[in-house]
Amino acid sequence: MSEPPRTGTEAGYLEVPGEGNPKSAQPMEQSKPNWFWPLVCFVATCVSSWFVGAVHWRPMEYIGNWVALWPMVEFYWSSGLLYMAALMGILGMHELGHFWASRRHRIPASYPYFLPVPVVPFGTLGAVIGLADTQSDRRQLLDLAIAGPLAGLMLTLPIAWIGLAALPPPDPLPSRGIVLRAPLLLQWMLQWQQPEWATQPGFPLEKINPWLMAAWVGLWITGLNLLPIGQLDGGHIAYGLLGPRAHWVARIVLLTAISYILIAERYEWVLMVVLICLLGVDHPPTARDEICLDAKRRLVGWVTVLLPIFCFTPHPILIL
Repeated sequence: MSEPPRTGTEAGYLEVPGEGNPKSAQPMEQSKPNWFWPLVCFVATCVSSWFVGAVHWRPMEYIGNWVALWPMVEFYWSSGLLYMAALMGILGMHELGHFWASRRHRIPASYPYFLPVPVVPFGTLGAVIGLADTQSDRRQLLDLAIAGPLAGLMLTLPIAWIGLAALPPPDPLPSRGIVLRAPLLLQWMLQWQQPEWATQPGFPLEKINPWLMAAWVGLWITGLNLLPIGQLDGGHIAYGLLGPRAHWVARIVLLTAISYILIAERYEWVLMVVLICLLGVDHPPTARDEICLDAKRRLVGWVTVLLPIFCFTPHPILIL
């Protein structure tokens, strides 16, 4: 995930009048990216993800309940470490993909800022990286946007395979409590690994293991981030593929999301919609919108923008 684009001066560039060519933006003397706060956020997210894993992804039941917290942490502390390592590896690979692409194209970028949230079952809402994407052309923007999700999936899929293989057999009676719904990608993998789970409504929280939980969170965050709107990676990809026509795609997606919230009464998504609106629904122009994409980039871009169908579900958690 990337932050809203910064101006040329903020990104370390000196704007020089020209014909819209990216060479007209001449690099200034750049300082090294700030590492202190990204490091603080990284450590805090490690602690946050370890904590939710150590309380078996029920943080709200134990925050403030110190009598019950200590026995739980004492029993599950190793599971918390495993979940932390797997999840931070997935998120780190995602951000490393963005960072590598920015260095390859010489687009200034910050270190990733991981987002710790110890009160939700995931322990984090992912990470963001500041990219000077207004200094890029459409080809570079597309490369920057697709590099993160594809890099993250390279690690998510083997972790999901390990997690599914470690699932115990499902209970013969219907599950009660919190159930995590499997996206299409996990459902396909279940056919190979655990076909008896394929008929279940999802994974009961008490059955899930750290590997599978990390993969499930990684897939869900990736799918959400690839929705073709605003400053999400999907918004960058859509603009790289379609140029200004991507504004209509973003507006349709936003209206569809609002309609879904109202009809299905899924009001937990309201905050996400508000944040997207505050960051901007329409993607800003690049340095060269007129540049054409080659066939390989178009193919990879369209495949990537379709990934939310297989990774994301708008109703991820069931309470039975």
